[in-house]
Amino acid sequence: MGISEFVVGATIVAFGTSLPELASSVSAMEIGGGHPGIVIGNVLGSNLANVGLAIGLVAIFYRMHLHREFIYDDIIFVVASGLALFVALIDLRISPLDGLMMLTMYLAYVYHKIASHQGEKKDKQGSLQPLYLMRLVGGTLLVYISSNHLIDSLLAISQSTGIGEEIVAFLLLAVGTSLPEVATSIVATKKGQASLAIGNVLGSSSFNNLIIISISSFLGNFAVNDAFVSPALMATIFCSLLLGLMAINDRIITRLEGAVLLIIYCLIVINMI
Repeated sequence: MGISEFVVGATIVAFGTSLPELASSVSAMEIGGGHPGIVIGNVLGSNLANVGLAIGLVAIFYRMHLHREFIYDDIIFVVASGLALFVALIDLRISPLDGLMMLTMYLAYVYHKIASHQGEKKDKQGSLQPLYLMRLVGGTLLVYISSNHLIDSLLAISQSTGIGEEIVAFLLLAVGTSLPEVATSIVATKKGQASLAIGNVLGSSSFNNLIIISISSFLGNFAVNDAFVSPALMATIFCSLLLGLMAINDRIITRLEGAVLLIIYCLIVINMI
């Protein structure tokens, strides 16, 4: 279609790598009157896994050379999205109005990013084939169908072990739904595109904070447990700020910094357990 790679990355790729989180969250809100604990556990756990695994683990094995100008805005926005989620959860629930404001915030930012790259074009290579769209729609449907079985299994694990559903989602579901970000980070960094890996992680985290939470708020009563949300949300904001400092102050995320991110992720998981 002659659209620049950045615009495709900011829309289809960002949506695609966050699709497992979105599909599982929608399924969680549709089953048994809604399970917002699964949604918030999935979102916060995925954001932490994005930093600790998709960046920390990858940086241990590959040198991540960065271009600061490409990720500076994303770092600011992911922190802002975390703070927006924090403000919305002060009363421990997300109303549809809160969700609408968060949705508007995300769409405004995407519009700003696309508008700033509006002059970039990519040479057309052939025409748009219906098969491309069929694969996109088919893949989306398969993810949604599988998410229903995933949530059923997660609820069964929670009930049989007596562990809260938000903790099970934080520990198990979040890691599974973060695998696309981990895979993308590995491939991008191996090809010398570490900034793309960082951008994908930050974009996915912003998508999780704003889009997944907002859509879930439209599907049912979204009330959460303060004992889980407060420490988990503070941990995600802290890790986002730490990654931002590493990315802004250095041209490289070193193996040591990657190890620090991974260790912090493991410590947070142990603490949550």
